[in-house]
Amino acid sequence: MKRILTFAALVVLVSFVTVSFSGPALAGHAKTAIIVGTLQEVDGQYTIKTKKGTFAVTGQDFSELVGQEVKATGKVTSGPDGDVLNVSSIKKVGKKMKRDSE
Repeated sequence: MKRILTFAALVVLVSFVTVSFSGPALAGHAKTAIIVGTLQEVDGQYTIKTKKGTFAVTGQDFSELVGQEVKATGKVTSGPDGDVLNVSSIKKVGKKMKRDSE
């Protein structure tokens, strides 16, 4: 009986230590997201405008896709001005959109 209690206590201790060390690391994980919208550029900063809002994007040279409807995949992190998508892949999915001034 003493062995069973000792074993149970050891299992509880190991579980506690595992959760304690993995908790903060898991909290910092970025989520993967797919965003579809129009790629825009203002003052060298790129965004994707969707029906749900505008998302800042980083991680690649987007200059040739400005004005295009795109599908971007990447990790979302929190930035000082909101969520930022660090793009791992991006492709054109539609026609070039007209600018508001055209």
